[in-house]
Amino acid sequence: MQAKSTTAFGFLFCWLQIFGILSCATYYNQTVNAERIGKTIIPQENKYFSSNDKQFKEETENIRQDPVLIIDHSFRNATDSFFITQSSRKRLMSIVNVDNTKLSQNNMLIRNIYSPGHSVSIPEKCPEFGKRMKLVVIILSDPIHYTARKAIRETWGLFGHRKDVSVLFMLGITTDIYLERKLKHEQEVFADIVRGNFLDTYTNLTLKTVSILEWVDRYCAQVQFVLKADDDVFINMPRLLTFVRVYAQFRNVIFGRRSDNTIPHRDKDSKYYVSLVNYKQPVFPPFLIGPAYLISSDIIHNLYIESLKTTFLKLEDVFTTGIVARNLGINRVHVIKFINQRESFSICELQKSISLHSINYHEQYDLWGKLFICEPSCPMFCDIRSHAEITSIDYILFYILFLKFQII
Repeated sequence: MQAKSTTAFGFLFCWLQIFGILSCATYYNQTVNAERIGKTIIPQENKYFSSNDKQFKEETENIRQDPVLIIDHSFRNATDSFFITQSSRKRLMSIVNVDNTKLSQNNMLIRNIYSPGHSVSIPEKCPEFGKRMKLVVIILSDPIHYTARKAIRETWGLFGHRKDVSVLFMLGITTDIYLERKLKHEQEVFADIVRGNFLDTYTNLTLKTVSILEWVDRYCAQVQFVLKADDDVFINMPRLLTFVRVYAQFRNVIFGRRSDNTIPHRDKDSKYYVSLVNYKQPVFPPFLIGPAYLISSDIIHNLYIESLKTTFLKLEDVFTTGIVARNLGINRVHVIKFINQRESFSICELQKSISLHSINYHEQYDLWGKLFICEPSCPMFCDIRSHAEITSIDYILFYILFLKFQII
């Protein structure tokens, strides 16, 4: 009874602080999360397993002793997983059998290798197709990165409880039935995971991004903006929502950290190798670096359709915000507040940023706490500026830099 009352009070405390734009990560970690260690992913009863499943029992015991998920990485037949419906098993086998090591060497259109649809779609996360929503954040997450998703849920992802914001995770299909069962239970607990019909690998990140475009086009087409992010990114949600409010009327645009005159890697041993078959030109078109970029929703449908007509490239940011966006004449705007690299930041620099990259899950909590500190040298959260003041200042800056340099 006492635990339930503590949990209830904790949630109430967090909700009050979210809408007051304050941090509740410390209290949440010390109470609610302490009660749920070992419960969120691993069922307390063998709900999905037979009593003689020795491997599961050993794995469960290991995870309960260590909060960090321990995953069996050995590949199994994905059709043995009850999480995949019978109707999609035949299609799944063709996905699983794709040789991703050779995929980047073949001149293949996305429509020939992408299987549309989602085995888990959760359209309720975007009511009325996003008509009354400002922002949907969709995070590309590795299926085994539970701790990263957990950290996001307990820090900046808490803004997803607002009626005008949704925070979701995009995952594909794995061939590990034990992992699939854990993911199924995670989805039942949090209801924030979308599952696409692609094998979840690094090479398939482009298909993962195409799946995001398809999901938004089908279920959330009227939202104002879509933020694509990775699960090792910290998002300054108050700053991002201010940015969204100020630039809400702009269309045909992607905001982020732009890279110009980037030369493709031709070394076959490079992780970022691009063959001449996949891309012949000596320089990539300007693109927004992948950890985080913001898309105006009016271009989502065209981005999705054009992606299907475009030759596969495993570099998802170059593919989506570079090649496809160029083909459609979409503006790609450099925003210095998207800091998509790992650096050492002061509190003031943190509060001015929109995104930070290469953030470990435990660092999410530290940044979340520092985000709301009143720093005298940078009174971001000490003084409250009016909407009119913010709008007038940012509009002047926007028109000067966007119209002349496409930099803000």
